[in-house]
Amino acid sequence: MVLLCGLACPIGRLGQKESSSSPTNLLNIPRELRDEIFTLVLTHRHPSPKTPAEVEAQTRTWGGGGWSSSDLVSYLQNPRAYDTNAAGLLSTSTQLRIETEDVLKRLDLTHELDIKFVNERYLAPTWILIHTKPLHFKRVHVVLQSIGAWQVPAQRMKHSARDPWFPGNGGPPGYVWLFYNTLMHFLRWGISGPQNTDHSIDVCVERLELDFVDPENTELLPPLDKFANLQMARCQRARSARFSNEAHGPELLQPELLARDLTSSMLYLFGMDYHAAEYAELLHERIGEMVFLVNGALMQQLDVGQILADLEFNNSFSNVRRDYRVDTWIDWKEKAQLGRKKRGLKTVGFKDGWQDQARTAAAQYYARR
Repeated sequence: MVLLCGLACPIGRLGQKESSSSPTNLLNIPRELRDEIFTLVLTHRHPSPKTPAEVEAQTRTWGGGGWSSSDLVSYLQNPRAYDTNAAGLLSTSTQLRIETEDVLKRLDLTHELDIKFVNERYLAPTWILIHTKPLHFKRVHVVLQSIGAWQVPAQRMKHSARDPWFPGNGGPPGYVWLFYNTLMHFLRWGISGPQNTDHSIDVCVERLELDFVDPENTELLPPLDKFANLQMARCQRARSARFSNEAHGPELLQPELLARDLTSSMLYLFGMDYHAAEYAELLHERIGEMVFLVNGALMQQLDVGQILADLEFNNSFSNVRRDYRVDTWIDWKEKAQLGRKKRGLKTVGFKDGWQDQARTAAAQYYARR
């Protein structure tokens, strides 16, 4: 094992002048040993911060992307944090590239992302396992964990005065957009740091797993039955504290509350209603299924292809004149289905006559207005 570890480190840097390894040297090693070395290299995991102090000690950049609350997502600034494990192996020789691809196929690795909810005020994502950077991801496993402690009144953050728990003006609270912005960043730019450009790439994922896990310090968790839902646990308390200077905390959310509320918010977005349609178009075209877990146990699974097939007109697209909304919605639904097929995502056939049903529903809806 010592020999394997000693060899694995320079392999990840093949192609750099300081590397003492070479394709010829590697090919002199027995194939079985090479496969073990490749496995070590390809499964290398980046460390993730465990405390707010560790997050603050990292060189990170806020936001990017231009969405509301995007400046409450803190991305690692170092480009090497987004390097792939396979890059060196795939760029050496034809033989090593073929062998590396064989090992990747055998391992069938999942891409892993760790997101820390720092003091339940902002997000700090860290890519843990990046073996390759495809446009079509088979599986992405995301672990979401609170670190630090939530409390009010809290010290105002230097980069933003926003409170992610304060209710929105008719929409979801800001924390929902923190997670939405992080998801959209991935779908638009893949595995990357902060972006300040509208130029994007066509990323899709067959299975997106979101695992909400307990914090390291479970003593900060309130009893499971203390709050019926996340609104009572955070949003109402944040609002009351703002207007009455009432103090709360320190504590952290039960992960199940966060998972349930975010699942509900995603279902709302997928519903493509008057307010949500412009935010959910890309989600329908780029995601095969979303799986919500709590400490590794399945909570809910969303089959996005089935959701799209069952979707009915809901006065979608507030940015379109009312007379054109139903036709815009029909065109969008057809385009989303074609986009899923093109990207190799699961599709479910639409019911016969769905366009006529949509137009009838629109006529009835607007007749009441």
